[in-house]
Amino acid sequence: MKKIEKYNFQAVLPYELEIKSLSILHKSQQNLFTKPHRNNFYDVIWFQTGHPVYIVDFQRIEIKPNSLLFINKDQVHFYENYNDYQGFVMLFTDTFFLSVSRRFKISE
Repeated sequence: MKKIEKYNFQAVLPYELEIKSLSILHKSQQNLFTKPHRNNFYDVIWFQTGHPVYIVDFQRIEIKPNSLLFINKDQVHFYENYNDYQGFVMLFTDTFFLSVSRRFKISE
């Protein structure tokens, strides 16, 4: 059985939040996205165009244009096959999430 790689968030980013274009990200790291992997951060992917099939925890998800996909940290995920999809991905860590939730506490 092959080991599933785990990727860490870039420590150089001060707010532990990053927003990237899917097409730019895919061009720079295409091989990564077609192999099962995990992240130690969260992904929110906005697919503006295309009909990708994305695998999350080995379950097929058929994506429709203009939809969001939320991926928790440590979930195994990858594209079933790769094409040039348009959209954006927001990557963030627990540290970012906690700092934002402290600033915007909701009173009951």
